[in-house]
Amino acid sequence: MNDGKIRGGRNAFNRLNLRRFPMLQPDEREKLGQDFDEAESSVRLEGLVPTENFFLVKARVLAGEISFEEGNREILAYHRTEDSAVA
Repeated sequence: MNDGKIRGGRNAFNRLNLRRFPMLQPDEREKLGQDFDEAESSVRLEGLVPTENFFLVKARVLAGEISFEEGNREILAYHRTEDSAVA
């Protein structure tokens, strides 16, 4: 009978979670961190301040939750909304 519950306890949950959020290799995480630092510096050199959304996306990318490309799309979409000052 399938009642929608995950069978296998904590180990089953961890296996599902690892498939959903693949671990980044340390060198890959470091490179992505440098990429985000450069992006932040670029924004600040333009006289702007990175948004809270930028830092939220950065954290999700570095955690391996989403890819760098997905994060980039999220940031661009955020700044193209009516709520954004740059829309």
